[in-house]
Amino acid sequence: MTAPLFVFVHGWGFGPGVWDAVRDALPDGESVAVDLGFHGPSTPFLGRERGTQTPWPRSRPIVAVGHSFGALWLLHERPFAWDGLVLVNGFPRFTEGDGFAPATPRRVLDRMIARFDTAPEAVTADFLRRCGCEAPPPAALDAARLGGALRALRDW
Repeated sequence: MTAPLFVFVHGWGFGPGVWDAVRDALPDGESVAVDLGFHGPSTPFLGRERGTQTPWPRSRPIVAVGHSFGALWLLHERPFAWDGLVLVNGFPRFTEGDGFAPATPRRVLDRMIARFDTAPEAVTADFLRRCGCEAPPPAALDAARLGGALRALRDW
């Protein structure tokens, strides 16, 4: 049996480095991380060396692993075919809607979005703190990309 390639996708406000400890526990060359670009220019697929683009192997199974927004992104965008899917704090929809409850009330995201337009760093820092991350977000936030993903989190 061919060992699978694990493809990790981070959640909103995070970067691909959130997966470093998990990836380090896997044998070399058996994982890549998708960078959604929330912390500056994105490199879509990061190999073991940060910032290097990794081509998709066609000869081995792929297991996609998504955290929170990364899970939703995988389900919504389907950027590649996978043979297995692992969702960590994942969901097919984040906000309440017709036939989908209980979930996060839409007004919570509406408030975050309204505040994000004037204070993206503060909204991101508050969110990360609520997630238990005490370190401040990187200085190079891509507000446009984060804002678009926040709206996607509400609308998808």
